[in-house]
Amino acid sequence: MKAKLLSFTLFCFTMVGLYAQTVTRTENFSNYGGNATYAGINVGENQIVWSLTDAAQGTLNGNAVILTTKTSKAEVNIPFGITGTLSFTTSSSEAQGSTITVSIDGTPQGSPIDIISGTETHNVTITSPQNANFTLTIANTDNAANRSVTIDDVTWTGYTSIREIQYTTVPGINGTYPSPVVGNSYTVYGTVTGVKAGAGYYIYDADGEWNGIFVSDASISPAVLDIVSVTGVVTENGGRTEIAASSASIIDPGAGIEPVATMIYTPLAEKDESVVSYITFSRYAAGTAGNFYMNIGFNAPLTPIKVDNDLYTMADPNVNNFYQIVGPVNYAGAEFSISPRDVADVTDEGIITGIGESVVATPTIATGINSIVVESGNVFSIQVYNLAGQRIKDLNGLEGRNEISLAKGVYVVKVNTANTTATEKVLVK
Repeated sequence: MKAKLLSFTLFCFTMVGLYAQTVTRTENFSNYGGNATYAGINVGENQIVWSLTDAAQGTLNGNAVILTTKTSKAEVNIPFGITGTLSFTTSSSEAQGSTITVSIDGTPQGSPIDIISGTETHNVTITSPQNANFTLTIANTDNAANRSVTIDDVTWTGYTSIREIQYTTVPGINGTYPSPVVGNSYTVYGTVTGVKAGAGYYIYDADGEWNGIFVSDASISPAVLDIVSVTGVVTENGGRTEIAASSASIIDPGAGIEPVATMIYTPLAEKDESVVSYITFSRYAAGTAGNFYMNIGFNAPLTPIKVDNDLYTMADPNVNNFYQIVGPVNYAGAEFSISPRDVADVTDEGIITGIGESVVATPTIATGINSIVVESGNVFSIQVYNLAGQRIKDLNGLEGRNEISLAKGVYVVKVNTANTTATEKVLVK
């Protein structure tokens, strides 16, 4: 199994109409300062961001958002499920007001709302798409003269997110950060990302930091990409935050979406716990029998990252080769580690030679002035990494000769075609 190896982006899905523990959330725009974007509800770490188009700060009904023209809208990407009813207030001083529409990914939710003068409360039934990214939009769609309408107190019901269980800034011991809600019971939904037979499984409900958790459960036997519902108490097991399931069920077998794996180029930490992550350009440092320590980087390697055999036993690495390894981040024995799930999670990237020496003759990689030049007769992709292992360029669908601007320095360039891969360490002058 191969996770999507990209810098993380936000993924969200919803399980409409299932047995979820829900939370009521209200956005009153109390901190809005007239900026282009507004960091709204503080779920964990400003997880909700409203994007405002043609909007202005309002004072009617307290702080609010005024949609000032017929193209005004307020949009938000919500990283957990919505269910039930969206409620909000409108205010207008116009005798003939605007028309407001609520939509998800452009699909109208309910009928257009004609706004008249005064203050009104509106309730709109929300139907969210399953297993898909979606954006909620409240828009001023008046198609006549520009009229303003004030939006405030947007309230909806949503499911508990894994991030709300995991996120904390209060440290524990050995680099751990215990959940702030240990002992509480929750129902969460997630996609399975790794399975430890007879013990439990990892799940996630959004890409990126803090959005994964291990479920201690032997009542069901899910497979990776199954969508599950889990109810249980939040616990700390040797420093790893878990849900001890009292009930669990497979909601939709195989219907989940692979997470976008987080690239690790700093030491693993609490934010990475149970999140599918990967290391690249890593080389054997120590260890045996599937428990290895891998150096990351080229000139000055970081503290080695541990790779464990909790879910799968990786073959002994070639000490001269570089590897890309992906899997959920485990915590046991007072240290974090990556747990590859099967052979597909381990990629032997081969030997990366010195500056200016190509591993594969074709396609060709050369250096220009503040640039690299890559040429191939086939369609190809390029990934450029700095010496800390951070990917700084990711280009796809290229053909022929391509010059890519880079600052002076040393980089690792990886070029992939349908037939071959070239990897080279280059010096840009």
